[in-house]
Amino acid sequence: MQVDPIKPALKAPGTKRLELIYDGPLSNFAFNFSLRRYIKISNEPPSDLKSNMRRALAPFSQDSLDRSSTEEKKTVHTAVLFALCFYHSLLLGRKKFGVGIGIGLGSGLGYCRGYSFNMGDLINCTEVLYNYLEGSDDTPWEDLRYMFGEVFYGGHITDAMDRRLCIGYLDVLCVPDLMPKDGKPPEKMLAPGLKAPNPTSYADLVDYVEHHLPPETPSIYGLHSNAQLSLLTTQGEILFTTIQDVSGGGGTGGTGDSMEAVVRRGAETMLDSCPQPFNMIDIESRVQDLNPYAVCAMQEAGRMIDLVVFLRRSLEELMLGRGLLSSTSQLNLSRF
Repeated sequence: MQVDPIKPALKAPGTKRLELIYDGPLSNFAFNFSLRRYIKISNEPPSDLKSNMRRALAPFSQDSLDRSSTEEKKTVHTAVLFALCFYHSLLLGRKKFGVGIGIGLGSGLGYCRGYSFNMGDLINCTEVLYNYLEGSDDTPWEDLRYMFGEVFYGGHITDAMDRRLCIGYLDVLCVPDLMPKDGKPPEKMLAPGLKAPNPTSYADLVDYVEHHLPPETPSIYGLHSNAQLSLLTTQGEILFTTIQDVSGGGGTGGTGDSMEAVVRRGAETMLDSCPQPFNMIDIESRVQDLNPYAVCAMQEAGRMIDLVVFLRRSLEELMLGRGLLSSTSQLNLSRF
C-alpha cells in the first residue's frame, strides 16, 4: 500500500489549521516552506509630506492629462490632480500625529478613528474627475468636492468630526482659484507657504514637488504648532520602548543579556551586600540601664533581624528557583 508522505506532515503539531483550509489532493500540495514561521510584508505609506506627494503623483503621467478633449479641460484636470494629490498626502500625513481619543501613547491629534486611505481612493477620484470634466461644459466644483469627500474618501470615515475635517480640506483645495487668470499663475494658497502650482504639465507638477515644497510643519495640516511637541514625545516613547524590547529589558547596559540573566545578576548583588543579622544576646548583654530608649532600640533591632532574615531567605530561594527548589507561594510572589 502506498502511503502519502504529506498526510503525516499535516498531523504534526501546529499544522492543524493548514489541514482545515487545504481542500485539494494532498499529494499535489508542495511542502517547500516552514509551517511554523512566516514573514509579513506590508507596504505602508511614508509619514512625511514630500514622500507622500511623490508617491501620489507616481501612478500618473502626461498621457493621463492629454486625454482631455480641450486645453481648458486639460488645465483644470492638471490643477485638480495636484490638489487631489496634496489632499491625499494630508490625509495620510495626519496619522503620524496620532489616532484615537484618549490620553497618552496611542491617542493623538490626527484623527478620532483610524482609516485605511489608500492609492485606490486617489486613482478612482482622478477617473471621476476626468469623466465629470468631459461630461460637463463647466467645471462642477461642488459635485467634485462631494464625490471626493463624501463618497470615495468619505466612505472610510465613521466619525462626524473626522468627516468635517476632510470636507473642510476640500473646501479649501478644490476651488476655482486653482486656475490661472489672465495668463498669470494662480495666487491660491493651498497651505501656509504653499502656493498652487501653475497647471501647465505633469513634469512641472513633479518639479514643484521636488524643489518648491515648504518645510513641513503642523500648520500645513491645519494643526497648532504645539502638535509638533506631541508628535516628538510620542516618537520618543516609541523609540525607547522599542530599544528596551530589543535589548531584552532595561538596565542591560547594551550587553544583550536576557531578562533572566539580568534578574539573577541583580539578586546576586543584593545577596552579597545583605548584612548579617544582629546578635541579640550580645546586644542585651551590653545594656546597662533598661530605659525606654534602650527598650525601643532592642525592639527595632529585633524587627531588623526579621527583615534581614526574610530578605536573605527570599534571595536564596530566588537563586534556587531554576528547578532546584519546589515552588512555594512566597517564591511565586517574589517572581512578580
